[in-house]
Amino acid sequence: MILILGFILRCLLLDQYPVELHSQEALLGWRAKSILETGRDETGRFLPVIFSSLEGYQLPLASYLVIPSVGLFGLTPWVARLPFALIGVLVIPAFYGIIRFLFPKNKKIALWSAFIIAINPWAIYLSRNCSTTHLSFSMFLFGFYFLLLGEKENSRFYWPAISFLTLSLYADKITWFFVPFFLIFIWIYLFGKKRKMLVNIIFILLLFLPLILMYLKAPQVKTDLLAHDLTLISEPAIKTGINLMRGENLQAGFSLLGRIFYNKLFYIQIFIANFLRHFNPRFYFASGDSNPLHGLTNFGPILFLFLPITLMGIWLMWKKHKKNLSFFTGWFCLAILPSVLVLPSPDQTRAIFVLPVLAIITAYCLSRMKKTYLIIFLLLLGFNFLFVLYDAYFKEPLRFQEERQVGYHQLAQYLEANGGSYQKIYLSDAYGADPGPALLFYLNYPPEQFQKDQPQTLFYRDWIDRVDKILINHKELWQLKKGSLFIFAAGKEELTWAKEIDEKIKTINGFDGQPIFFIFKY
Repeated sequence: MILILGFILRCLLLDQYPVELHSQEALLGWRAKSILETGRDETGRFLPVIFSSLEGYQLPLASYLVIPSVGLFGLTPWVARLPFALIGVLVIPAFYGIIRFLFPKNKKIALWSAFIIAINPWAIYLSRNCSTTHLSFSMFLFGFYFLLLGEKENSRFYWPAISFLTLSLYADKITWFFVPFFLIFIWIYLFGKKRKMLVNIIFILLLFLPLILMYLKAPQVKTDLLAHDLTLISEPAIKTGINLMRGENLQAGFSLLGRIFYNKLFYIQIFIANFLRHFNPRFYFASGDSNPLHGLTNFGPILFLFLPITLMGIWLMWKKHKKNLSFFTGWFCLAILPSVLVLPSPDQTRAIFVLPVLAIITAYCLSRMKKTYLIIFLLLLGFNFLFVLYDAYFKEPLRFQEERQVGYHQLAQYLEANGGSYQKIYLSDAYGADPGPALLFYLNYPPEQFQKDQPQTLFYRDWIDRVDKILINHKELWQLKKGSLFIFAAGKEELTWAKEIDEKIKTINGFDGQPIFFIFKY
């Protein structure tokens, strides 16, 4: 029943919610089509391992994972998201298996843990997106399960464990800052420093090494790391703050104290502050990070009703199973590291490895709850879940439409039906980020033709500025010629060009009825 519930919540109406594909989902889907048909990605490289996009370098697993479903069913939003949703479903039995090994005498904890993961809004939302972070999280749980299976039952299970844990490192860079440290942690804490387990860990790291070497050879790799994974170090505001504090001490006549207290060691203070923010229950149960691409913006990543149960679970585990609590505390501290290293922090997707810890502690409490209290709790939980579900399906699509790139599907449909009547189409990029992948996806544009249209010399390109006769941005190249179509973002820019164009022929509106695009012809 738990698995069926998890399947329904992750796969039902998959093409309709979340509404439309954001640019990175569209890029993954169309890239899969391109590799399938031509063997090359959007930059023309043959079967690459490291991909480039507007959001920086991308690791290979997600792009290649989508290829089979695109090959079988064609290019649609449902098809692009399907592999991620199915993997999200398989996380439920894998997590159940992990808990059975950690608590072999208490099956209830495993069942409750699986149930919590099955209905968790955090896991559901990311599973319904083409999320590389949730993909890496899933591979990690699969690998951890088989690692425990190999240790407890048969060593042949070490091979799938090594495979899945390596795949987690090839899925998203957040695992680079968690999985190697976690493996060392469990080698010491769970496996008693066994030599065989150490060999497995070394083998995983050796399989990871080629990816690291390829990544380090890529252009602008330092910029990519600092901009996406280590923003704590690269944040200009911190350097400005250090210089400001030094200046104030200099004016006060204490320049030496300014140099002592306000230098690069100040980053340690920011690191500690970020670290402590992850112990605030409000982030997990009430607010999240409010990023519409990370989860539901009106709620925390975990249902609010679990808050008192989780706190009670910590207290009960402290009283009866201190050793287990210390293990989960260590897991928690390692799990938040990818989020601690960025700003703003906490980051909801980068803290995803915390979810199993909180689910286990909550399940530990529920497994000890009396039947009467349990029935009351389940009734309240059902209300909490249905309220969140209602808000997510009916209200969330009206919020942050630009971040979800609502409107590009309608625009692509209009261009597909009418674009042939125009010699040139000019599109402003003032709305949303990187509209090129959305157009390639929704127009189902032939990859071979796209590659022919691009410059022959390959170079690092983090955004797509041309699709067939459509020129994206580059307003210095726009020309007022008969037979041209001009598309502007409503309310995002001054329509100086529109004053010289004959007529507005189309308005594309969002879900709230407000205009998103104005289309003019000349």
